Amino acid sequence: MSMITMILRPGMTRCMHTLLMAGALLFLLACGTGRSDGPPRVGNDHNDKEKSGPDGGGSTFGIEESIQPDSGGYALLPLSVQRDDRGGKSGLSRSFDSSEEYAPRFWNILFLDLRTKATHLLTDRKIMIDAVHTYTHEQGELLSRNVLYTVIDKDINKDGRLDYGDPSHLGISALDGSGFRAVSPVDEDLLGWEVVNGDDAIVIRTRVDTDADGAYEAHEEIRLHVFDLASGRLEAVVTKELQMKMNALFTEQWLKKEG
Repeated sequence: MSMITMILRPGMTRCMHTLLMAGALLFLLACGTGRSDGPPRVGNDHNDKEKSGPDGGGSTFGIEESIQPDSGGYALLPLSVQRDDRGGKSGLSRSFDSSEEYAPRFWNILFLDLRTKATHLLTDRKIMIDAVHTYTHEQGELLSRNVLYTVIDKDINKDGRLDYGDPSHLGISALDGSGFRAVSPVDEDLLGWEVVNGDDAIVIRTRVDTDADGAYEAHEEIRLHVFDLASGRLEAVVTKELQMKMNALFTEQWLKKEG
């Protein structure tokens, strides 16, 4: 973050200096003051972005609008990737930048303790974050104490890149960012999830790379899981026998040629 040098006239008091510093902190948090039930909105004002590197060249990263959960005294500030608008190469690592030039929506989350003003990152690992979700007490007591993320953090298809060719999974952490871990299997592609209101349970749908070709395609198997926040356990709710029965019934009733 660039430093701002303030030149104070001899007549300015220590009180004025304190007010100016407090104002700078309030400006940082002013971009977002509400709870997010879904993916945070990405700001478009490049004046609010912080550039990486001493000269701001190559590639840049931004600090996006803050997300403030209903529970706890933390603000979450997503760190985004910004293209160099001066033209030329973006300077992004090939392990981030796929052949389609996809880049992560967010590459980390900065957590700010609103009481102590202490800050820390969600993780030190290379990671792609597509969405961040917080919840209210009405949607689940335990759920409201946690943050959910849509994450890609492993090169599952072994192509040497971390990109959208790899499967995404559901991740979770406490409101202060601690205990960050995967909820759904990292080698199954996340299709979606639904919160069971009041029960602190999450129903998760994933797709399996059945033919092990590194792609997650529409014809491949879909699995159903339930994650229980109280126990921290993920359970597959469709047995292999039931899956085989559904496959057979679908083939017989809808794919078999008539006559």
